[in-house]
Amino acid sequence: MCLFDIILKIKWKKSMFIKEIGNLIKEFEWNKLDVIVHGANCLVGVMGAGIAKQIAEKYPEALKADVKWDWQKDWGRLGKFSYCVVKNETTGNNQLIINAYTQESVRSKSNPIPFSIEAVDNVMKAT
Repeated sequence: MCLFDIILKIKWKKSMFIKEIGNLIKEFEWNKLDVIVHGANCLVGVMGAGIAKQIAEKYPEALKADVKWDWQKDWGRLGKFSYCVVKNETTGNNQLIINAYTQESVRSKSNPIPFSIEAVDNVMKAT
């Protein structure tokens, strides 16, 4: 099992966060979640590692939404998002995947945690 098969899911319940360990993709498939919001880098069409890669492989619509970004109108992705609607294969319900642009680039030795807390805040306010 890949490290990213096990993710941290946060639930909001009675004004406090409750941590749960689970498989985000499976819970989405089983219709336990209506929305996936995942932190993505600002590089167009690069969903090549971690949970982003798993989402892109299972739901190519999410990668298409990432690539579809209109660079003519807006060069700055950080703190913004793209999204796609997918139909649950079992229930037929519509579900939402949000690519939240919270990282300028990909992880590296010189930048092991490339996310921006301000970008996370901006995305959450916008969604």
